[in-house]
Amino acid sequence: MSASGAAPGHGTSAVWAAVLQDTVRGPEIDAVQFMGPVSLDRELFIEAIASKPSRCRTPLVFFFCLVGDFDFAEIKQFLPDTAQVGADAERLETLYEIWGYPDALVSGRVEPQDDGDVIVVFDVDEGAPILIRSMDLRGLDAVLPPIPAPRPLPLSPGEPYALPRLESLIELLQAEAAARGHRHAQVEVSGAVDEPARAADLVIELQPGPLAVFGETSIDVEPPITERAVRERLAYRPGDRFAPERLELTVRRLYGLPVVERAVVRPIAASAGDTVVRAEVLVEARRVQGFEGEGTLSSTDCFGLTGLWRHRYFLGAPRVFALGASVSNLFAAQTDGAFPCGSTGSGAFGELNHEVQAELWQPSLFGDSRYALRIGGHVRRQSSPNAWIERGWGGRLGVSRELGRGFTALLDYRFERNELEASGIYFCGNYGVCSEPGIRALAEPARLAPLEAAVLWTSSPLPRDVRRADRDPGTPWDPTRLPDWRFTTRIAVEGAGAATGSEYAFGRSIVEATGTGILGRAGEIAARVRVGGITGDDVLPPQIRLFSGGVNTVRGAEQNLLGPKVLLATAALPNGTCADPAACDDAPVDPALVSVRPIGGDRLFEANVEARYWMGSSLQLAAFLDYGRLTSRSGAGVEADVPAALRQSLLTPGIGFRVITDLGPIRVDLGYDPSSARTVPLFAESDDGGIRQAGYVRFDPFAWDDPGFFRELSRRLQFHFAIGQAF
Repeated sequence: MSASGAAPGHGTSAVWAAVLQDTVRGPEIDAVQFMGPVSLDRELFIEAIASKPSRCRTPLVFFFCLVGDFDFAEIKQFLPDTAQVGADAERLETLYEIWGYPDALVSGRVEPQDDGDVIVVFDVDEGAPILIRSMDLRGLDAVLPPIPAPRPLPLSPGEPYALPRLESLIELLQAEAAARGHRHAQVEVSGAVDEPARAADLVIELQPGPLAVFGETSIDVEPPITERAVRERLAYRPGDRFAPERLELTVRRLYGLPVVERAVVRPIAASAGDTVVRAEVLVEARRVQGFEGEGTLSSTDCFGLTGLWRHRYFLGAPRVFALGASVSNLFAAQTDGAFPCGSTGSGAFGELNHEVQAELWQPSLFGDSRYALRIGGHVRRQSSPNAWIERGWGGRLGVSRELGRGFTALLDYRFERNELEASGIYFCGNYGVCSEPGIRALAEPARLAPLEAAVLWTSSPLPRDVRRADRDPGTPWDPTRLPDWRFTTRIAVEGAGAATGSEYAFGRSIVEATGTGILGRAGEIAARVRVGGITGDDVLPPQIRLFSGGVNTVRGAEQNLLGPKVLLATAALPNGTCADPAACDDAPVDPALVSVRPIGGDRLFEANVEARYWMGSSLQLAAFLDYGRLTSRSGAGVEADVPAALRQSLLTPGIGFRVITDLGPIRVDLGYDPSSARTVPLFAESDDGGIRQAGYVRFDPFAWDDPGFFRELSRRLQFHFAIGQAF
């Protein structure tokens, strides 16, 4: 191998000297370029050299990085002298040799720019790599159960003979052997390199060594955590076969204690061949009590504020008692449906929501850390955009149990006493209760007390936004990354009646499943299916009904507005109102004269698919397709006349982007609503304070006045803003 870190050419030396006279730090590095065919990953190059380019601090200020040279937006990098470029060229040649390119030649040069900055250029001649011609894996059946040949392998035939990948393969085989109790397994590598053929033949043999078992565990804890609480969460006992996954499970259990700040569980170094593995546990405590506050922003709840006081060692044990207060819909009335509060609803739905709550969380029951208990209570005013508003109080008692292999079971009882506001159109449109006394009677405080049983399953406990390790040449192998696919499922059944203390009797079931997979180096695909159904009394409150459309369901529709809906005249009855829906073929009604109100359904099906592409470590672009179908079995005055008003199916495409932050992905989505004109029941306020059915109108909020293409397109676009992935 030859090293050739060339200095800048003589033609630029005068300019270069002039640049150095004007600055002590040297000129700013505007860019670093690698010229020639380059097989290795560019990020690997950047990590290996000292001459790094200036870069944007965060995608949030990308615009400022694009249009100007702002110190607040960029992390500046400077070039102290030209010798650094020559040293970087030598580093890159060494890097190439490690990754299987022993004949690579790299030279570096500096190109001054008119603004005083420089561009560092590396000219690369990779040469021919040494490729893996054959690889024989031996000894995988020397342990029980036998180790299946890992797929994909960090190093495979046909790839360059890269030492980092070989080391990763050795570590992978040792980890598989350790998981089977062979902690001191060794891997022997032999073979030969055929220089003229630029090929390598490898023999990799696993030598498992003796079985190891767990020994005693030493525990070091900070008060108020006790040693007993830690030992209850150990996932192994002395004499059990050693397995690293048991140490990892212990760590997860310890972090389940609310007062734990840091937990470390590791085997104690022992002499080679020692078959008894002792472990040490270090647990650090966090602040026992304190106040936390946060602000939120979304298109459905506008601005929100939450304050929460927590005691994490309540009554002398690791349990949490919390008192909190929150408000949402801040500034919703002032923005009047404009960005960023476009889905909060109008009128009373845009008024301030508030809640005061208390909760006790016991993370262990009967000395068993697999159980958890939650007891809570609240007083609140809560609205669901354009659907209903409730005021009242309630409580909750829930028990959960980890079942193993990613399964968790929950049993939850809720008791609420609420009164409803702005629900007259719901009761009139759904059940024909349209008189003021009838609406008032249904809106008065009532008890709702369902009992819910649910099972949750997840295939991976790791976060969803972790990507698979790259398979391209020159990229490190990380066996701790997520699998190519991970799934979650939630099956819930709830019911209420006299036996549970509820004034309403109903049964409801909802099944939801999600999957997220990796596509290539930077692609990700996610999908979700949600199915729901309701049975029960002839009249049910809106909190029980199923709604669809909006930021986390079908994003081409406004919040809650997919499915059965009616219109409420906001002034005089609009022109085009007709008594016979079959003859209602006049021009569509002006949307400004009516208010759209969903009435919910009792049969729901939703399906979503979303493709995401990583544009960097913290920015994703997304394209999605959402489908929803919501139907109702009854509706006042419409079942016989306009059956289409009791169901709707909608397929909506859209695009968006996500900025990954410590709070979670900040998500912006733009969905497209392709729906056409529909004949919809029209209601109006009656003289006695109730609501009456006034007839039918054709409703087409996007093309009612025959707009131009771009105006209609802008009306069909639905903007959503939230924190967290949609699913």
